[in-house]
Amino acid sequence: MGASHQLGWTRSLVIFLAGLSAFFALDPPGDILQITIFSGSLYAACFLPAVVLGLYWSKGSAHGVLVSMAAGVVTLLVWLAQGYSSVLHDVFPALAVSLIAYVSVAVWDGRKVDLASLLADPRQTEA
Repeated sequence: MGASHQLGWTRSLVIFLAGLSAFFALDPPGDILQITIFSGSLYAACFLPAVVLGLYWSKGSAHGVLVSMAAGVVTLLVWLAQGYSSVLHDVFPALAVSLIAYVSVAVWDGRKVDLASLLADPRQTEA
């Protein structure tokens, strides 16, 4: 795929997403408080396990991050669609599933991150 083809796809996607955003802005799905709560829950379910465990646990991996994010989003949306938010806020089950998914993939994958090689100066390894 050439650079001009990628640029065309990128421009098309930007126009589509801008149009979709404008469409939802005409008739918002809720008040600003509900939208803010949903976005905070979505951010927490997607990024919290990946960031915290990625910084403090050497077994984390990119596969774990992707699976964790997908599992958190799916859990959050299913929890909202089923109407369970009146029983328990949707961020808690989404965070739990996201965390379990991250740890499970990391343990199953079994690779450790070698921080010494990641932080090594490439100029020193060539010499």
